[in-house]
Amino acid sequence: MKAARSGSALFNHTIKNEIAKIDLLVNQLKEQIALDEKSSEKLNLVLNSTNHLLELSTRIQSKLNTIKLKESEFSLNESIDRAIKLSNAYLYNNQDIKIMRQYMADVTIVGDTEQLQETYLNIIKNAIEAMDGKGQILIRVYASRKKVYIDFIDNGKGIEKADLNRILDPFYSTKGSTNDYGLGLTQCYNILQKHDGSISVKSQVNKGTIFTLSIPSKRVVNIKISEQSNSNSIGEKGLWTTKLN
Repeated sequence: MKAARSGSALFNHTIKNEIAKIDLLVNQLKEQIALDEKSSEKLNLVLNSTNHLLELSTRIQSKLNTIKLKESEFSLNESIDRAIKLSNAYLYNNQDIKIMRQYMADVTIVGDTEQLQETYLNIIKNAIEAMDGKGQILIRVYASRKKVYIDFIDNGKGIEKADLNRILDPFYSTKGSTNDYGLGLTQCYNILQKHDGSISVKSQVNKGTIFTLSIPSKRVVNIKISEQSNSNSIGEKGLWTTKLN
């Protein structure tokens, strides 16, 4: 981690420059070329992603373990909806993966909407990659007296029991790819910690995985419990459990 921190400022500067270049070129293409509706939609998704990355890049500190929150009041459900929209880019080649929502509470909280949105997006992306092109992701929001919870439930290939306690470790990855640095879930953990929250994970091989984010009630400004809730079609019984906070 010390080695990673020492190069983080230079890395962030380089990434920001390249993203800005992509953003500029895509905007120029959009202005210069007549596009059909589907192509225009794809370019808009690219621009949404570059804008999101540029916003995050301007706020990354010189140390990986330092997260500075930019807090405001916002709708938790709307923040999740924006992350789902950003995840559509991953679904173009995975048309048989469906993302469903079950909002059992309408919650307004105080926090950093961009950082939490990045957390949702990381978890959704991991779920899509675990499905081999076909499956379901259910995102569920609900509340207790002390906390608000967000479940990300997939019916993908699951996580080996031996890997569960290590999945948030920096540079640890089960994907076996040289393009994966094993930092995404570590960042998710740090963001939840900054919000006084936690992450827990349940998983079983060939059954699926549930990531549960919890946010304490002291960050809740307003909450309205939904009178209607849809049934969950993804099974949870018998999943291994580990709490990671």
